[in-house]
Amino acid sequence: MERLSAALHSDRLLALPEALPSSHGCEPSPAPVYNTGLGQITFEHLYEKTSRTVGYVLREAHGMTNPEDIDDCMQAGYLKVWQQLQKDPECLADKPKRYIVQAIVFRSKAQRFSHQRHYHKIVYDADADKQRSMTLMTTDQVDTWIDLERAIGQIAHQVEDQPLALLGLYCLITQATMQDVAPSLAWATPR
Repeated sequence: MERLSAALHSDRLLALPEALPSSHGCEPSPAPVYNTGLGQITFEHLYEKTSRTVGYVLREAHGMTNPEDIDDCMQAGYLKVWQQLQKDPECLADKPKRYIVQAIVFRSKAQRFSHQRHYHKIVYDADADKQRSMTLMTTDQVDTWIDLERAIGQIAHQVEDQPLALLGLYCLITQATMQDVAPSLAWATPR
């Protein structure tokens, strides 16, 4: 988003519209404004007001340490929220910043990165001396683990645009209770 913002404000791009003849009628259309708990703002301003918090939540709550993974998750989350705003421009009307951040994180696919990181930690970084409580897995167990991970990944991919189904899959995998995911139900419930 920062690269996009820099590109939009570069001298080269700002000089382009001036080069077009005024009789051409090519005036840039103003960015759409969305009604949110943060006020009436454009999507660019929504990003500016929430991106630091979204990045913090991905790092602290989801344990993501790779900046590229965080960027990928943020792009996925913001894209899904932008698509939702295109379908329903009032979907964030009167929603506070916390709700908006949670909606972006919920749609960021951070869980996929968390499971992948956990899998690599167990399979590749397993050290019996450091992790005495964890038993080493046999090859059959690793094969089963890989098959389960693929199956869950395929299901997650099939339901990624269905928030309630995705939330159900999350509860099934993590054994989360309804009380744990109740704040996400408002965003996931179709209007």
